Amino acid sequence: AIKYVTSESLPVLYALEGHGEKKADDSLVSAFNKAGIELKSLNLLSSGAIPEDTECIFVYAPETDLTAQEAAQLTEYLANNGKMLLITDYNSSELTNFTAVMKEYGVSTLDGVVMEGAADRCLSGYPYYILPYANEKSDITKQFNNNSSFVLMPLAQAIVKNSDIRDTVEITDLLTTSDLAYIIQDNSYEKVD
Repeated sequence: AIKYVTSESLPVLYALEGHGEKKADDSLVSAFNKAGIELKSLNLLSSGAIPEDTECIFVYAPETDLTAQEAAQLTEYLANNGKMLLITDYNSSELTNFTAVMKEYGVSTLDGVVMEGAADRCLSGYPYYILPYANEKSDITKQFNNNSSFVLMPLAQAIVKNSDIRDTVEITDLLTTSDLAYIIQDNSYEKVD
């Protein structure tokens, strides 16, 4: 509230459009507003550039891939201290250019749905409704490290650290499964570590 009253402009979070992204629901928009963040739309194909007032790019479960030009724009933006909040969806198609942008920062996704093998880390009887461990040292997730708060992640997609991470990239695990977690692939229902 103080930031809203004293600041001449609010930080702007641009939601990427044009790839079948999900729309932020009312509760998510409300959370952004309460944090003093303005949410605007961004279509890189029609705008041609990332606006200068961009605090962060928000990509919410895209269904189709970026063009090579859009991937280059995002990569350049991120290389110049830009920020991106990317939420993936387990059933999205092969997104080669999104994958290339993620790889620049040492992460990739695994096909399929995360299943939790530890009975105390999922809803009873529903191993695909996981209750991941929250990193107690991170300002983002430390609030969930008591016995009365949990993060519920239904039908989650795994994001993993790659082995070839640049020296200039630091990755912090925020939410993790137990060592008993595995992946069920969509078509085959095959169990993958």
